[in-house]
Amino acid sequence: MASEYVILAIYVDDINLVGTSEKFQKEIEYLKKEFEMKDLGKTKLCLGLQIEYLADEIFIHQSAYTERVLKRFYMDKMHALSTPIVARSLELRVTAYTTAYKQLTQQLAVAAYTTASFLL
Repeated sequence: MASEYVILAIYVDDINLVGTSEKFQKEIEYLKKEFEMKDLGKTKLCLGLQIEYLADEIFIHQSAYTERVLKRFYMDKMHALSTPIVARSLELRVTAYTTAYKQLTQQLAVAAYTTASFLL
């Protein structure tokens, strides 16, 4: 018999459930008996993370956040390059441009670190 599990993630007044189908249904029925609640279906957005359900995997991403960051720095219409920065050491003074660039790279790094794909 395969192991059964249910993961209950609670944040303020939201509950997200993940689990194997038999155990999952039992837990939902138990929770509905104990608490007044309604099933809103599959989670699409949770704590800023967008969740997409594909055939055999769950894809978690932050494309809306990334687009907002790019728009904030007027980079939403830019074209990608293979090397977007000069490949040599640059001695730059700290200016509004370097501060903005630092903020941009930090915000995009956060989005990259918190994006994942999970196989079912």
